[in-house]
Amino acid sequence: NLTLKSFGQTTYQLGNVSGTPTFNFYNGSVQEMTLIGNIVLGSTTTTGFNTAGQSMTFIINQNSIGNNALSSNFLFAGGVRQLSSTPYAIDIMNVFYDGTNYYASLVKGYQ
Repeated sequence: NLTLKSFGQTTYQLGNVSGTPTFNFYNGSVQEMTLIGNIVLGSTTTTGFNTAGQSMTFIINQNSIGNNALSSNFLFAGGVRQLSSTPYAIDIMNVFYDGTNYYASLVKGYQ
């Protein structure tokens, strides 16, 4: 007999961020932030996100001014790594680690 259990993820609230914050995988695989400046998010800014098969989701909110940029060494689908620039825009970035590379996809412009 197969029994299915419910699955859920907790969203870890990072609050306002800028610069080069550390993203800790052990806080949760979904992390939400509001940008108050440009941000660096990559393999060197994540803790505990280094085992093949892991994935993380980043919910990235622009503040009331917008125009905050992302720098990253992840490999992005289609090469798209530019965030939405409009105030209060919400972008969602999913990242998968295969043991060698971090593959990211960025879905932009939720409002």
